[in-house]
Amino acid sequence: MNLNTSWTFVLAALICFIVSINATRDTCDRLPSPQARIWCQKLEKWHNDAKGQVKKAKVVHPPGVDLGAAGFLQPSADLGLVQTRLDECIDFKCACDFIEGAEVNGDDCILKGGQPMQKVIRREYRTLSDGERKRLYDAFWELHNSSQYHHYVGQHRHANTAAGAHAGPAFVGWHREYLKRLELSMRSTDPTLFIPYIDWTFEDALENPEDSVLFSEYLMGESPPPPAGGFGNPGINRSVGATFNGTKFRPIALENVTYLLNLNNDKFDIGFLPFPAAERGCPYLDLNNGSDIENIHGRAHLFVGGDMSDFPTSSNDPIFFMLHSFVDYLWETWRQTKQTAAQRETQYPRDDQRCSTVQHFLSANMYPFTPLNNRDGLSNNYTKFLYEYAPSPTCSDSLPLGCNSEFLFCDLSHGAPRCSSKIKPGAKCGGYTRGEEPCYRGECVGDRCVLSPDGTPRPRTTPQPTPGGTLPKTETCYNENKCCQNWAARGQCNLNPDYMRRTCPASCGSCTPTRYRLDDGMLPILEHIRRVQKQLGVDGDGRELSGELRNLLQRTTTLELMRSKIRRLTMKIVICGLLLGFARAQDPCASAPNPTMRNLCLQIQRWDGRARSSASRKTVALPPGMAGDMAVGAPKNPFAAGASMAADFAPIAANIYQCMTLTCMCSYLQGTTAPNGQCTLRNGQSLRKAYRKEYRQLSDAERQKLHEAYWSLKNSGEYDNLARTHRDADRAESAHAGPAFPMWHREFIKRFEFALRQIDPSISLPYVDWTMDAALPNSKDSVLFSSYLMGEHRGRTGCLGAPFANWRTIEGRACVMRATGMNGTLKPMEQRQIDALLADQNVITMLGFPARRNGCPYNLNFNILEFVHGQSHLFIGGDMGDTPTSSNDPIFFLHHAFVDYVWEMWRERWQSRAEREIRYPPDNQQCSSVQHFANNNMMPFTPMKNRDGLSNMYLDNLWEYAPRPTCSAGNVNGCASQFLFCDLSHGAARCVSKIKPGARCNFYQRGESPCYRGVCRNNVCVITGPAPPTPRTPSRNPPKRILPQVQENEYDFDVVVIF
Repeated sequence: MNLNTSWTFVLAALICFIVSINATRDTCDRLPSPQARIWCQKLEKWHNDAKGQVKKAKVVHPPGVDLGAAGFLQPSADLGLVQTRLDECIDFKCACDFIEGAEVNGDDCILKGGQPMQKVIRREYRTLSDGERKRLYDAFWELHNSSQYHHYVGQHRHANTAAGAHAGPAFVGWHREYLKRLELSMRSTDPTLFIPYIDWTFEDALENPEDSVLFSEYLMGESPPPPAGGFGNPGINRSVGATFNGTKFRPIALENVTYLLNLNNDKFDIGFLPFPAAERGCPYLDLNNGSDIENIHGRAHLFVGGDMSDFPTSSNDPIFFMLHSFVDYLWETWRQTKQTAAQRETQYPRDDQRCSTVQHFLSANMYPFTPLNNRDGLSNNYTKFLYEYAPSPTCSDSLPLGCNSEFLFCDLSHGAPRCSSKIKPGAKCGGYTRGEEPCYRGECVGDRCVLSPDGTPRPRTTPQPTPGGTLPKTETCYNENKCCQNWAARGQCNLNPDYMRRTCPASCGSCTPTRYRLDDGMLPILEHIRRVQKQLGVDGDGRELSGELRNLLQRTTTLELMRSKIRRLTMKIVICGLLLGFARAQDPCASAPNPTMRNLCLQIQRWDGRARSSASRKTVALPPGMAGDMAVGAPKNPFAAGASMAADFAPIAANIYQCMTLTCMCSYLQGTTAPNGQCTLRNGQSLRKAYRKEYRQLSDAERQKLHEAYWSLKNSGEYDNLARTHRDADRAESAHAGPAFPMWHREFIKRFEFALRQIDPSISLPYVDWTMDAALPNSKDSVLFSSYLMGEHRGRTGCLGAPFANWRTIEGRACVMRATGMNGTLKPMEQRQIDALLADQNVITMLGFPARRNGCPYNLNFNILEFVHGQSHLFIGGDMGDTPTSSNDPIFFLHHAFVDYVWEMWRERWQSRAEREIRYPPDNQQCSSVQHFANNNMMPFTPMKNRDGLSNMYLDNLWEYAPRPTCSAGNVNGCASQFLFCDLSHGAARCVSKIKPGARCNFYQRGESPCYRGVCRNNVCVITGPAPPTPRTPSRNPPKRILPQVQENEYDFDVVVIF
């Protein structure tokens, strides 16, 4: 290198260094206030410190795990993760293991006193009762005295231990997990406790926020240090409302909060998942104006001052956790109002090192909470299982006491009414001119708050609360993965030290357990592998474990054969290695648009895996004399000339269920067939095609007959016989996970309708148009889910009530279970989904391959009919939420009648009569199991083939559909049902289910009558006049006789020729 080149290089490096220094200065200098600029500089420092930790605190993976092509961690040893402490739990079933005297009951945790552990509701700190506040103080002190508080303080202290805590989009998710852990630790002694939030806008509403009663011995303690009050501690420093260079620090302002909560979802990466430390080249750099959640939360930090003003010391102060509870409250409020459930768990800014450090990347480890990743902080499970938020107090001119706290008052003198913190004694109180009472326990005299004679006197000293419980001693040395011992034995502590020393410190010798012994016993490992094997059938790619691994597991269950310690350890290593290698298969459902659809996808994958396994053990039965080339899937075009089965022209109906004409049915119903084909039943009525109407358009008599017939089938055992047909993949392989799905269910509900018509030939199977329930703001409030129609369940997940109470399931349970509307914001099938299905003429889009495998030329499409139909299953939940149990619920058949109707609407829109019977997705084992091939037997409905489900004979001969209910502004009564109304307030007029009594109804402004048999009063449906009659309970008397299903020959060859 010559001299000129050297100087050029040095000069370029110097320029780059100067530019990097000035980049930070430019970013912070342009912010609008000194307070914002100071906080910006603190974020920049954290950002730079974290960048320096990338090499020694890098993103780490379990042994044998790589980043996938899309940058997401592939699943492997993650299936072996264990919760070793209460604060790692994300549901009560897990928490139960760590709470003394608690027991698991289903999905509930029953505490020692017999009460279930429940979600807590985090409220504004000043709305707590004295007793609640006292218990909160006790819990904080107990944590402090047990040293657990110091453990949590240490986790937040430095960028080298918690790089993703600040200066990037992982900020909110990291602190959500952090708060959850502290809260669960507190709940170990008092399960009713929660971390309240402090709404800092109540302080900012004061001319002098530092005069808030919040900073007094009555609440969070006064400063200068040491603060008094419930957290009086000489080790905490504060300087509330300090002035810096002539600028007085203030907390979070109402306009800050309003700005954030009004951001639309497309601004999620500016408001709540921002890049506050972006560098040159980052596309977000110019958007950083200090208004994002991380910057505005810094206002409260600096306002409180002292320890709170700097990251390493801020969590010393208990007020830190109430500030971050408020931050989490704002984020969750925005998520609930601006995002769908799926968006909450998937939307995250693009990884870009110009915008944040790698520790903020979506798949980066959430240090020190490994093995969590940043994406885990987006989970809906936090507020689904553990906590939710009560709204922050509000008031108005007409409701000045709405603030609901002795520490708050309604400020009417400064713009719109708003809750404000009361002012502590001795502080200034002028400026209130509309009769407010701004002083805590006193009055404003000479612009100063003075205690009233009967006010609470200031205590001489600040008493330390007496702890109310005893925290259990906890182990600090533990592994977080059940494969740790095996990895350590393979040398992974040295080969992969970053992951191993964080996840497996006990096995790597980084610490020594004091409350347990590291055990190399085989049984726990084997039990865990069996659990993982079960998970893989759901969460993996649908494959079964190899025969070799199954045999290995079976052989090693006998511990007596493994007496040698070396052999036992070797076998554990081999099994764990085989398990991890198998588990690395990519999750086929990872691209699901939301967790609900992923859950459905996993159910379909499980069905597909079992069906494929069943196929390897079975042969498809063929009539005598059929050539081998007609075996499963052989015809490339099963509809081509010559491809039909030799005996197909000859099958006869061996029982009523195989009938495809009314003439055939007539003989089984003991009717008489006239020469013109008309069937006259014994009661003189004609047997006609079924006319399937929307369930809510049935007359009271029709609905009662339907329910009576249901009970007759149940009491005879025939309902259960049919339900079992749908339960098992090895009996009904083509029912799910492939293109035969609608054909199989068409035949299935035909048979169910025939069973009903054996009870009463005038009955037709109605359909439930789910879009009329989905159109309600709260679909679970539909009158459909009441005793007047299809029944209501008790509790979050409970037994179904009348008219199907005590409906015993095929598993022997005493009742059908439902959890209607308890799956977050999930709705049943929606009109937009029906419109999308009907708008696409591609048969692959309608029928599709929901369990495709690598090599299938068709992409996984979550908009196909089978996925869309599953939305209603999961919305109802309980038995309906899982494929094997779904047919327990009487609503199953009404649901599938609607699915069949949607499919038929598509067929009639896009296909000619001839095309309806021949258009079928191609046979391809990479796309579906062979049981879905067009020419395969439709098990267990032999001798039918899947292609027979395409026949026009179903609707030509057996049933037709009444049009879906409609209305218009000129015909508001068009819905033609006492259970429906015409919604004029939400776009085009449409029929919507009425709302059941007691549910909210304040969503309609154009004169609609949305309440069933009542009116909307105070935003709630209230029955007016006499209560609507409760439908008559169906008879439990012995049912009418169902004709026996005689087993006969199913082919009508009269002559047997033997050659």
